[in-house]
Amino acid sequence: MDKGGFNAQTPQAAIRTQYVDCMHGSTPLKGYLAYDDAISGRRPAVLLLHYRGGLQGSTLEDAQMIARLGYVVFAADVFGKDVVPKTVPEMTALTDIYNKDRPLMRARAQAGFDALARNAMVGTSKIAIIGPLCGSLREFWTR
Repeated sequence: MDKGGFNAQTPQAAIRTQYVDCMHGSTPLKGYLAYDDAISGRRPAVLLLHYRGGLQGSTLEDAQMIARLGYVVFAADVFGKDVVPKTVPEMTALTDIYNKDRPLMRARAQAGFDALARNAMVGTSKIAIIGPLCGSLREFWTR
C-alpha cells in the first residue's frame, strides 16, 4: 500500500521502427522510420541524412535516440535502396558522386523529406533536417 508517496503509472514507451520504401524518379530508395508509440497525434519530425556509411549502424541508432525525444525520425537513403558501402574506399566513391552532383544529392534528400512529410504522425510545419550531408544542402533548404 502506498503511504502517501508517488505511485504514478507511466505508460511504457516503445520506439517503433520500420523500413519505408520511397522513390527518386525511377530509383528505389529505402528509409528508416523511428517514433515513440506512446505519443499520439501530429508531432515534430526530423529528417536524418546518413553519414558516408549509408543507412546502417550509427545512423539507425541516432534515429532511435532522436525518436526517444518525441520526434518522428526518417533516416533518408541517399545512395539507393540496399546500397551499403562496406569499406572506406567504397564510402568515398559513393560520397564523391553526391559531392560532385549537388542537384542529385538535393533530389535524393527531397525524396526523403517528401516521404517524411506524407507520414500521418508528422506536423509538417515542424520538420528539421540534420546529418553530415546537411551542410551541402544549405541552399536547397533555404529557398
